[in-house]
Amino acid sequence: MAGMFFLILLFTAFRIKDPHVAVAGLTTTGPQSLRLSNGTAAVGNATVLADVKVRNPNAAAFRFGHGEATIYYGDTVVGEAATPPGRAKAGGTVHMSVAVEISGEKLSGVPQLREDVESGTLMMSCVTRIPGDVKIITKKHMVVKAICAVNYDYATGQVTAGRCAQYIIS
Repeated sequence: MAGMFFLILLFTAFRIKDPHVAVAGLTTTGPQSLRLSNGTAAVGNATVLADVKVRNPNAAAFRFGHGEATIYYGDTVVGEAATPPGRAKAGGTVHMSVAVEISGEKLSGVPQLREDVESGTLMMSCVTRIPGDVKIITKKHMVVKAICAVNYDYATGQVTAGRCAQYIIS
């Protein structure tokens, strides 16, 4: 009877579930240095603070190491930052503030920039990749990758995070 109970727990409560990673919010710091000058886009460096959220649905802690957050504009990497290591308790959520430096030089090299500035919105994406493991009975290593839409409203200077798609690389 005890063996049957353990077997049921093994396939229900002790089954390792995938953690969830998302960008919960974005804020810009420093001056807004994106403008049109003589019909061309003039861009300076900017810092975006990304609120990266790691939610752990498991009955044991999810321990994660250094990861990375990368911001793409089109197919071009315009900003990168390392995420700190940490631990999400069983059934818990951890928020990390990650400062991503956006390179004005890389941003201005994207051909569609002028049209997007004229339209008022820059559509970017933030890819967050966090490696970690969960140990309940056995240890399972995984890499959680989330791709989130990011919109920069040129008129207000506001950055908003959109929907995130998640992938698990085991």
